[in-house]
Amino acid sequence: METGIYKIPHGKGDGTSVVLDIRSVVEKEARLAELAWVNPHTATELFSTFNRAWLDTEKTLATLTYHHALAKKNLTLVRGETFLNCTEAAVKARGHKPSADIRKAMVDVDPAVLEAQDRLDRIDAVIAYVKSKQTAFASACSGIKALVRSGSATPTNLHALSDRPASTPAAAGPDPRSVTKAANDLASAMKQSAEENDEDLPLPPGFASVTVR
Repeated sequence: METGIYKIPHGKGDGTSVVLDIRSVVEKEARLAELAWVNPHTATELFSTFNRAWLDTEKTLATLTYHHALAKKNLTLVRGETFLNCTEAAVKARGHKPSADIRKAMVDVDPAVLEAQDRLDRIDAVIAYVKSKQTAFASACSGIKALVRSGSATPTNLHALSDRPASTPAAAGPDPRSVTKAANDLASAMKQSAEENDEDLPLPPGFASVTVR
């Protein structure tokens, strides 16, 4: 069972870890199944839930992107230092004839380089995982808006009808046009709220000391 707590190595490679708490995202992800029976009474609430989940994943991706940049820079530095240490004497000491290909091979198999590459790969994997969740929430929001616009998001959908005798007349739901307007108004309000009141993203220690040149 997914807990929503993940650890990634710090991008600087200092041996510490960064904890990512996406439990709220996991909880909202469990509600994606509700898309199968969405109706005018649940459409706006589901849209709000999935939109907030999308914003939560976006903040998590910002932190991951920061550490990815650090890990990539660290890998470049480690490879450079290792390459400089692959002197002619070092190559001969390994029993090889000095050449550009041999020096590159020695860099590729160096333990420090492999560790830095593994750190970058692990962060890459978590980024891909979180992006898959974000894509699912974006698709859910688009799906809700499409259903509402088409008038398909009504209490007379397949799931609502499945437990009702065929002879029972379908229940009349609210005007789909009013739900469409409500969903669009909600989307606009949430977007404006996110732009005006977006909370500062808590970045790992040391971020404030980084100078962008």
